[in-house]
Amino acid sequence: MPRLPHRGAGLLALLLIAAIFGAAPAHAQDDVTLATLRVQIWPEYDQPSALVIVDGRTTENVATPIDLRIPLPPGVTLHAVAYPDSATGNLLNAQYEASEDGVTLTSPNGQFLLEYYDGSLAFDGNTRRYTLAFEVPYDVEQFVWEVQQPAGASGLTLDTGATVQRTTGAMGLLVQRVVVGAASAGETVTISFSYTKPDRTLSIDRLNPGGDVSSPQVEGSGQPTVLMVALLAGGLALVGAGVYWYVEQTRRPQRRRPGGRARPASGRKKNAAPGGRRFCTSCGEAARPGDKFCRNCGKRL
Repeated sequence: MPRLPHRGAGLLALLLIAAIFGAAPAHAQDDVTLATLRVQIWPEYDQPSALVIVDGRTTENVATPIDLRIPLPPGVTLHAVAYPDSATGNLLNAQYEASEDGVTLTSPNGQFLLEYYDGSLAFDGNTRRYTLAFEVPYDVEQFVWEVQQPAGASGLTLDTGATVQRTTGAMGLLVQRVVVGAASAGETVTISFSYTKPDRTLSIDRLNPGGDVSSPQVEGSGQPTVLMVALLAGGLALVGAGVYWYVEQTRRPQRRRPGGRARPASGRKKNAAPGGRRFCTSCGEAARPGDKFCRNCGKRL
């Protein structure tokens, strides 16, 4: 077996040490307990479907960083996977791997948030209905549902068999909250609700017509807003207009008037001036009596 060069062997040793001491500790799922787990549902918010936002945090005795697996219902579209920064509270992109039935994410501090769109929101005339069967990933000390009534809707009714708390969300919309309490890993917790809405206008369009209001934003993952796109298009249009004006001005022939001022060629007049004096129509040089050619540029008078 060929021997590694001395430098290569040293590099390999460093990589092995880094892998041993720098890797995040692995935790079995049985060792994880969540202090809180909240599932928010925003129907018809910025898409004609249900936006589901799952957030929570582990208990203080759980070592971090930690890999957490959150199950997903079939057929949903994953939108964001993040964790809140401990110092600022800002949402940051989390490392994750997604499959058809779940997401495995790495949380540096035990907190997490993920969003997905569920197209199973049912439309029946002016009535909307939705049911979500959520599989609890770990033992939870307090599980909470929150359902936001869309802008322009009425009659939001939750079918849970538990006490419903009515409150107002950050955007001024009605939110109905259900505190389920403790839940066990693998348990399926189900919620159903319905409401009435006379049209399909999304909440985002009613709250800020022509503007940009979106679900919780993750730093580094957002798309350019409508305002940014408009400003960019306007700036490009101004630059294009300036370039066109410059090209037209340089292409248009100009001549010098007596006295040194330029005027467009389209404004030419006869080369006779008051008092009988003549001037060259090309360069503006005064001609002498009897001259047939300009003494300055040679153009025929």
